[in-house]
Amino acid sequence: LTEAETTIIVLTDEKKQLETSLSEIEGGNQVLRDEHQALQIAYASIEEKLKILHFENIALVERLMAYKAHDAEILNKENEHFVKIKQAQMQKELEEAASEVKVVNTDRILFETPLLSTSIPTKVHSKFEAHEGEVNALQFNAAGRMLASGGGDRKIKLWDVGQNSCSLRGSLTGSNAGITSVEFDPNGALILAASNDFATRVWTVEDQRLRVSLTNQTPLYFWILKETDSMYTEENNF
Repeated sequence: LTEAETTIIVLTDEKKQLETSLSEIEGGNQVLRDEHQALQIAYASIEEKLKILHFENIALVERLMAYKAHDAEILNKENEHFVKIKQAQMQKELEEAASEVKVVNTDRILFETPLLSTSIPTKVHSKFEAHEGEVNALQFNAAGRMLASGGGDRKIKLWDVGQNSCSLRGSLTGSNAGITSVEFDPNGALILAASNDFATRVWTVEDQRLRVSLTNQTPLYFWILKETDSMYTEENNF
């Protein structure tokens, strides 16, 4: 009986310890449940904010497209207005030229030797596919033996002009938008091009490499190209 009572006392103490541990575990579980519920609420709130931001993003994109379309419409109207002004000016000049009366001495024309002769072309020199899309700019070099073309495919192509054909000499890459104009320097060593990304770039003709990208267009910049050890650098002065 004494041993049984001792065993009962020991088991009672173990029971109290187990009850204490169980209570602590239940408290920890309740904390975890509360944290889980809080995280679910926070997740739902973030997900709702994400949906709102997604719809706002769609609305902003639509507004941006509308602004771009409006700007394009304004630009088209300005271009049309400019073309109309130029046409009116040309019409006026033609009318003034037609109204002028000049006396021509036919006897003098018959006996004088003409200084030069001119003729209107009667056939196409050559026709070729230059770019993957529209061609926006063309320019001959000073010698007239090389042609540079710029297109909407963001490339400048160099063409050797022969007697009856044009052969591709190379392509100049590096522009981030369609080419709008091209120009050779007086020596024919450099090509300057403007593009629709509000940038101007310079390539060397010999190795067909991009040398300078001019992107700071506001306010007015004067860019000076300097050749040092066969490398081109730029300086900007206000």
